[in-house]
Amino acid sequence: TVDSMFCELCNLIAEMYTLPPNNIVRINSMEIPVSTVVDIYKKLSSEHLEFVSGNFSKQKHLIKFKKTYLQTALYNSFFEYEAHYTNLVSHDLHRYYTN
Repeated sequence: TVDSMFCELCNLIAEMYTLPPNNIVRINSMEIPVSTVVDIYKKLSSEHLEFVSGNFSKQKHLIKFKKTYLQTALYNSFFEYEAHYTNLVSHDLHRYYTN
């Protein structure tokens, strides 16, 4: 359910806060300091969590390492959220004006 997904995402965010700031985590196959990831996670809103949850539910392939996948998705959501919706609006406007 949506509520359980939000709880899982919040738990992943909270877990990151418990790690020593100078530890390293892998995000997008890159080694990033926990402090950097926490800084990005602090900027996330409920819309970002909805974005991650929605994208996760659309996946058709088996995700073996869900925790790693979701940590990366949360991190990336900060950078992708605005561009995603800007692209959708541009797409819809293009279809509207070309039909």
